[in-house]
Amino acid sequence: MAFGLVRIALECDKEEENKGVRVLLEELVWRTYCNGKKSGFATRRECEPKE
Repeated sequence: MAFGLVRIALECDKEEENKGVRVLLEELVWRTYCNGKKSGFATRRECEPKE
């Protein structure tokens, strides 16, 4: 097993200026990258009482 740093990046599309301002943490869909390689998508979810 290899040791070292792991870089995880989340990227989202910005809304157009005339559609209003959206807080960065309110974005619903993100592209995910691990060490520079695209690894899929991430979605924002609310925590449930069980969690």
